[in-house]
Amino acid sequence: MFSPGVRVIVWLCVIVYYAQHLYYPLFDKTFSLSYIGSEIFSSYQFVTYGFLHGDFYHIFVNLFILAIFGNRLEAEKLGTRNFLVLFILGVIGGGIMQTLSNMVYVASICGTPFPTGSIIHPVEQLRFILDNGYEINTIYAKTTLGASGGVFGVLLAFAVLYPRHYVNLLFIQLNARFIITLYVAIEIVNGIYSPFGPIAHFAHLGGALFGIGYAYIISKTRKSDILA
Repeated sequence: MFSPGVRVIVWLCVIVYYAQHLYYPLFDKTFSLSYIGSEIFSSYQFVTYGFLHGDFYHIFVNLFILAIFGNRLEAEKLGTRNFLVLFILGVIGGGIMQTLSNMVYVASICGTPFPTGSIIHPVEQLRFILDNGYEINTIYAKTTLGASGGVFGVLLAFAVLYPRHYVNLLFIQLNARFIITLYVAIEIVNGIYSPFGPIAHFAHLGGALFGIGYAYIISKTRKSDILA
């Protein structure tokens, strides 16, 4: 049903999803991606956040899309090792892009991406809000989680390595590259007009950028096998 690399990612996400509920909220605070200026931020979160999810719908959609495009990509083009590298790079790229977008916004309000203060204890958090504003506190308190960065990396790699592949949508056949490009365009618009909503649009775009970059590197080494 699943190729080996997809199976590894699916099982990891499912196991972690169970652990999130078993050890909530400690597990989420420890392994989801915190703002880089927060006291609970750790560098390993740039990887671990990609295996956590907010609810069943979140994990189902990510893993469903991963299975649709990832199985063929891994089996025919990348192999398991390169596929897993692609997914992890997408996750890391998504985390980096999301962090940079938050840093730019915080700096535009506070003059620095690292305003002084703490949000760990209620009294300190109140002082932080008074000094920096509620929106900055929200960015510091909010975490990013989900495999979407890695999934977008897989999607863009698929678009690069399968430029002539068609996807059946009900009674219509559409080019996969067109669908994925449209999806990315929507994320860009959402990232511009709704950058700090419940969906981490910049994480999606970061994963897409890293995915397309990795796919082009692969395509250069396998020029005779990129069109299908």
